[in-house]
Amino acid sequence: MEHRWGLRTSTPGKRRRGCLACLALGLVLMAGLPAVARPLPPPESSDELVLEEGGQQHFLTWGGAGQAHLLVRADSRLVVAFPAENLGISLWFGPQTRVRVAAPPVMRAVPRGQRLEVTLSSQNSTMEIRDAVLDSIRTIRDRQTLGPAGAEVVRRDRRAFARRHPVPENWASERVRVASGRWEADRVNLDGGVFRALLLLPPQVRVEHREEGWSLRSAAPFELRLVAEVPAAPLSVTPPEELFTAEALALEDPRSRAAMRGLAFLAPREKFMAGSWRFLTYFGRDTLLSLMLLDPALTPGAYVRGVQSVLARLSPTGQVAHEEDLGPWAERRRVAGELFGVVLPRSGQALSPEAIRDLYRPIHDYKMVDDDFLLAPALARLAERSPQTLCELFADPEALRQVMLNFGHVLASAEPYGQESSWRRTVALYPGESVGEWRDSNEGLGGGRHPMNVNAVLVPAALRAIVAVLDSLPEPQRETCRKSLPGARERAAGLARVWEGARQDYLVRLEPAQIRARLSRFLEQGPLTPSERNFYRSLPVEGVRLGDFLEGAPALEGGLEFPALALDAEGRKLAIMNSDVSFELFLGEPSADRVGMALRLLELPYPVGLRTGVGPVVANAACSPDPGHWETLGRGAYHGAVVWSWQSAMLRAGLARLLPRFRQQDPALAQRMETVLADLAASQERAGDLAASELWTFEVESGSWQAIPFGTGTATSGDESNPVQLWSTVHPALVLRERALLRGARAPGR
Repeated sequence: MEHRWGLRTSTPGKRRRGCLACLALGLVLMAGLPAVARPLPPPESSDELVLEEGGQQHFLTWGGAGQAHLLVRADSRLVVAFPAENLGISLWFGPQTRVRVAAPPVMRAVPRGQRLEVTLSSQNSTMEIRDAVLDSIRTIRDRQTLGPAGAEVVRRDRRAFARRHPVPENWASERVRVASGRWEADRVNLDGGVFRALLLLPPQVRVEHREEGWSLRSAAPFELRLVAEVPAAPLSVTPPEELFTAEALALEDPRSRAAMRGLAFLAPREKFMAGSWRFLTYFGRDTLLSLMLLDPALTPGAYVRGVQSVLARLSPTGQVAHEEDLGPWAERRRVAGELFGVVLPRSGQALSPEAIRDLYRPIHDYKMVDDDFLLAPALARLAERSPQTLCELFADPEALRQVMLNFGHVLASAEPYGQESSWRRTVALYPGESVGEWRDSNEGLGGGRHPMNVNAVLVPAALRAIVAVLDSLPEPQRETCRKSLPGARERAAGLARVWEGARQDYLVRLEPAQIRARLSRFLEQGPLTPSERNFYRSLPVEGVRLGDFLEGAPALEGGLEFPALALDAEGRKLAIMNSDVSFELFLGEPSADRVGMALRLLELPYPVGLRTGVGPVVANAACSPDPGHWETLGRGAYHGAVVWSWQSAMLRAGLARLLPRFRQQDPALAQRMETVLADLAASQERAGDLAASELWTFEVESGSWQAIPFGTGTATSGDESNPVQLWSTVHPALVLRERALLRGARAPGR
């Protein structure tokens, strides 16, 4: 039969057989590790994406009855993540348990919610359940990263609240009931909405309650049925033709087809969601960067809906919301004391319906500093691609008011440096915060306070974009903007010229002797095995082996230049090589010298540069004078010497954007750009199925670069890679951009 995505359900995919084969054709892009799947027909009322990464089975289902992401890690956990209100059902297994999904799940519509049903297979005769968490995905995420304490702290806060106000019996923690043929855990919201995890058991299975949890025992391996239910109605599915351009829908390569299916799950009409399963909610930065990266593949209507979702969540002063806390997580924060305007009755009194409703109102987080400077560039791209669509957006007085709020915030943030061009006047993380831009793990900036990508690229890009947006408007709308924000265009143009100098505060230069000393120390004292040291020493660096260079052979005679990852609180440059040159290639106006510097980082192999055989690492701390960075930004760190799919994509999109200019101005540089573009594409192929996940790491023990999943067993924290990530679904746009290059035309969306 023909599927509306244009793929036959009987077609086998590359290196795998079709389980829901209309999507299996392209799981190279959206999957993680190779999938092992069985031929099963898709439900008629929904779409599905089935894949396997890092030892976990993933089933994503979306359609009229509901949307959910079921993941099963055979030896540790089962999670059902529902995009609506970011809710989840999770079971945590004992170490001897081995569970697999026996058949794809089915979604059911239920009053006040949605339900997933799936048949599971216990590979052993005993299945142990150590914990059940029925709550927000945020709580379940903490349970994954922090262990049992991650969920217990939420229960503790609820129990303390329950001592002050009458609440339902099974609100503070999950209640488990066992009867013949069934094991059931449930929990309720304060408004009575029910979470339920029900296991329907065959007659031969006995359930025993033990100190560490529940034991389901049989004489032989057995199958059981899971029913997972949450109290939230489904979100609105966006049809493919509303989401993608006709040119994108006509793409037939498997990676593009699979990427579009992943994006369809993450892009309901209400908002774009950052990633599944861990980030199934709105993220401002992810939305805006993804819109710009996806631009050639998205319809103007879908692009505008993404922008509108950002505008709807702006702060009163024009800041872009980083993330939203929904449902039980918003309730949990307020119950713990962060009331955010909610008025509670006196202790001992019952909660009113209004108070309960207020406890669940979304809470928006404005602690990031980078996303505030992404809205204007996103609008500028819309102005260039579809000026009429931008005018229609600005015809809404509320949308125009919100945009002017953000423009005002950008100008106010840029003014201090405009008055005194000192690093002290650049944009810094907010006091008390250790994160503030896309490297938002605690160690991601290496201890920095003034991020390079924000100050050297995003602020000047936002200022230029304000000028471009205002210039693109017809006179009546321009006059309205002038009245709303007097002098905005002139202020933005003047400040942009001043801010172009900010990059000089970040430039790191290392002479050959410094490079030798620092790399030698890394190779001798860093967290490397003997085979890794030998591999790195054998790599070619400008005509010689790295080992020979370290022993005095001539190479890197011009030294190395790269932008520091950030400045610390004292203005010191953190000499950590990084992939954030991607921002300048994609959003900046770099000179030939700056493009050449970026190319060199991508040409030199890690640990000298950023290049690996499976993609560029996003941080290389080998030349950092602080050896602590070797571990905190190493191959097991979330923002360390690992490969992020979207950063590789932005490098490719940025080079494709600039290549037509340099073909005319500097053919030799253009040839280098084409070579690096080809290498980035080839490294994605070498990463295999992992090339579409959120991120991956690598190993070289075998004497060559090998991509391996990031997560359990490879991460130094509890983090893991999402198998489906919003800004990792941009392959169709890369194909369209690079097709335009082949046609000798300017890439769409620029």
